[in-house]
Amino acid sequence: MNATNQSAPKLEAPGAGLPFIQRFFLRAWIGPITSKRVPPPETKTRYEAITKKIIELSSNLSPAERSRKILIAPMAGLEDSSRYWSISETLEHLLIVSKSVEKVILSLSAGKIPDGKADVAKVKPGAAAYDQLEEFASYAPSLVVKIDLALKEKGMNFKSELCYEHPWFGPFKARQWYWLLSVHQGIHYQQIKAIIRGLKEKA
Repeated sequence: MNATNQSAPKLEAPGAGLPFIQRFFLRAWIGPITSKRVPPPETKTRYEAITKKIIELSSNLSPAERSRKILIAPMAGLEDSSRYWSISETLEHLLIVSKSVEKVILSLSAGKIPDGKADVAKVKPGAAAYDQLEEFASYAPSLVVKIDLALKEKGMNFKSELCYEHPWFGPFKARQWYWLLSVHQGIHYQQIKAIIRGLKEKA
């Protein structure tokens, strides 16, 4: 079942995490191994392609459709609390996370570990009262190019050994956080497709 007519379903609290098997796989393999194997140019290409698809799909919907919450089935990489979002909320989440990851990458590359602790519960959408598509379309497509340009500035070291802890993957260096941009975008691209399927079922 991709969606239901249930309103305000009872889901786990934000930040509750993923099922044990997924958590183990992310911490034992994906985080320490897979994240180091993908070349940055491949990450850039994948991120930009997925971002373009997200914008195209979202642009084909009306603002009302983008604001409608849809309950989707559980999917890999998505917390239970995130299964009842609208397209606009998903875009808001992508903006929050991407801006945060951008800061982490640049901070680690500049030789400084970011203050505070990464918290999954704090990057959930805040049910903003306005449509998120315009801001997403303005910010997301050029993000990796923007980061790449900043990394060329004097004093920046993309190969820095400094780490900042990701709550699911473990300690990540700048290059691994860079890799995460496309992976995270891909997970929510799948979510957006599932939401759209749910919208069509309710039409």
